[in-house]
Amino acid sequence: MAANLILKALQAKLTSTGLDWIKLEDFHLDIRANTISLELTLKGEETTVKAEVRYSLGSDNTIIVRELETNRPWMTEALKLAMVKTGNRFELPGGLKGKVIKMLL
Repeated sequence: MAANLILKALQAKLTSTGLDWIKLEDFHLDIRANTISLELTLKGEETTVKAEVRYSLGSDNTIIVRELETNRPWMTEALKLAMVKTGNRFELPGGLKGKVIKMLL
């Protein structure tokens, strides 16, 4: 149930930021292992992309990407390079929305 809500919220966020060419097909959250598994369809691609992210929560209201792996080695490397430039910390929303997300993670 919670994963389905997160999936819908993430898809809405992607769409609202102009990334409507990415469709989330599946989302699985394992809070014991601190992993997120995703399956994505990218417009123009014939097969889905599978990704697994190992994360931790920062004390400063952030989620920290510890490891990232996809079923496409070139994409894994491109994402790792992007994180070198942008960092591996992503701020969670403030207010009630952020508290709910943190509870789920």
